[in-house]
This record gives sequence, structure tokens and C-alpha cells, in this order.
Amino acid sequence: MPSRNASRVALFLMLAAAAPGIASWAADEKPASLAGKVADSVTGEPIAKVNLLIHGNVDGTQFKRDAVTDDQGRFSLTALPPGRFELRATRNGFVKMSFSVQLQAGGDKDGFGIKLVRTGAISGRVVDADGQPMEFLHVRADGKAGGRTETDEQGRFRIGRLAPGTYRVLAESNEGPRSIREIRTDGTVETIDLSTYYPGSLTPKTAAALEVAPGSEVTGLEIRLLRLPLVCVSGTVSGFPKESGVQVRISGPDGSNAFIGYANRDGTFEVWGLPPGNYAFSARAVDRMGMPQGMAGEQVEVEVASTNIEHVDLRMAPR
Repeated sequence: MPSRNASRVALFLMLAAAAPGIASWAADEKPASLAGKVADSVTGEPIAKVNLLIHGNVDGTQFKRDAVTDDQGRFSLTALPPGRFELRATRNGFVKMSFSVQLQAGGDKDGFGIKLVRTGAISGRVVDADGQPMEFLHVRADGKAGGRTETDEQGRFRIGRLAPGTYRVLAESNEGPRSIREIRTDGTVETIDLSTYYPGSLTPKTAAALEVAPGSEVTGLEIRLLRLPLVCVSGTVSGFPKESGVQVRISGPDGSNAFIGYANRDGTFEVWGLPPGNYAFSARAVDRMGMPQGMAGEQVEVEVASTNIEHVDLRMAPR
């Protein structure tokens, strides 16, 4: 019969080979274990084939060990080092969950219960202002854990894998700001289809709040894109060196760069197709590669609505 020391050495070698980074504790401390069961948060039924991963830092080295639940939702993780670790549970159709676990040397943590929450979905279709289906349009669900997808040839969309919660759904128009417009000779006015929140809003504040419950699907949405006449924001940049180019930068309502264009040689500029909202216009001198040349202007606030805006004055000074 092997001695106790021989058994400890054998265990040390087995653990060191199975999980690099535990050699520093294996010779002096007994390993820990973790076992439990994974069930549906609503029905209480056990969930098979849940992937479990326990990982963390052991003496400066990353340790990880995985397991899969059986038909009864049970799992067992053995030969674990002591310490605090993250336990992650994932399975298709359920929200990924993470837990902090404290393991003691030689401790057997049994009966660890995990209740996974089923994901939900939102589906519907996107049409233009005339009711025609919009293909290849991005649709986004904004919420606790959002998602996005693309419409098919019938304008249909389905956003799955959504954690339960409240969402606002946005159909993102493919049209955007530009420096030129279409020249029409028939007297008609060019229009633009705008990014639209369900059921017909330009801002998330006035959009409908959709509640997704565990394992449920919100269906039947129709998002009809809002359409407005194409408007122009124009003006002049002054105070820039004549040998430099002039870059016109526009910061959108959400604070991001909505558009970057260039002024003409005389400093005039036009921007077509900005959706309604508040924007910050600014200008800076750049070289042929678009690199800043040490001159820029203060931001000018512009509120875009449904009519053209003229005489925006962007002045530059050395920076």
C-alpha cells in the first residue's frame, strides 16, 4: 500500500500536469471541489449540456477548468486550487451568467444551484414611407443587453438572444449626410428616409418601450420609416491659410462624429441629408493627407429641422 507522502506526490504531479500554475500550492494544500445543479429559472426543470467554466488567477498564472451538465443538470468540478474564482454558465437559448466562488483548501462545495434565464426575441418588418419593404436594413434593439440584425427581402427581421428587459427598436436608414444633392428638373423635391424607432419616432425618448419576458417573443412590429424633404446646412469657414484644406466636422446628437466633409477653396460648404436634431459644427485646417495643421475653430451649435439653414459662420484661429 503506498505511503501517504507517495500519494501526495502522485496527486501533486497529476494536478500540475492537468492545470499549469497550481504547482505552488499543490504540495502543501489539498484541492477543492465544486458540484451542483443547473435549472430553468421559470420551470425549475434541469438543463442538460450547460457549459461551465471556472477560471481565475493562481499565483500569477491563469487557471481554468470546464465541465458540462448531464441530463439531470448536474455538474462536478474537481482538483481545484483554493481562492476566489469566476464561474461562468452558458447554453444556447439562455442568458450567460457569472458567479464569484470562494474555494477553501480541501473543501467540497456541494449543492451549488444555478438558475438560468431563457432569452427572448423581437420580430417584425420594416417598410418605407410608401409601405414598401426595406431590404438589407440594420435593425437594433437597445436595452440592457441589446442585439441587432438585418432585414430580408420582405423587410422582415428577428432579433434573438435578448436578455429579459425593456427594449427600444431602431431601424437604421442606409441614407446619410453628404456634400452634394441630386439635381432634379421635374420640380419635385428630394426626400430622405430617416432612421426610425418603433412605432414611428426619431428619438429613443418618444419610442415605444417593449418588454421582453423570459423565453418570450414580441412579434408583429411594423416600423415605417419617417420621410422628410432633404435639407441643407450651408455656410462659410473663415480665417484659414489659403494653402491648407478645410475639414468640416459635425458632431451628432449622441456626441459621435456624424459626418466629416471638406469646404470649397473659398471656404464655403454644404451638407445635405442631416436628420433632425442638434449638431455641433466645427472646422480645422488640414494638409492633403487630412492631418491637422494647427488651426481650428470653436464649435457652432446648429439645430436641424425641416428647412434649409444658411450662413453658418465657422471661424478658425491658431491652436
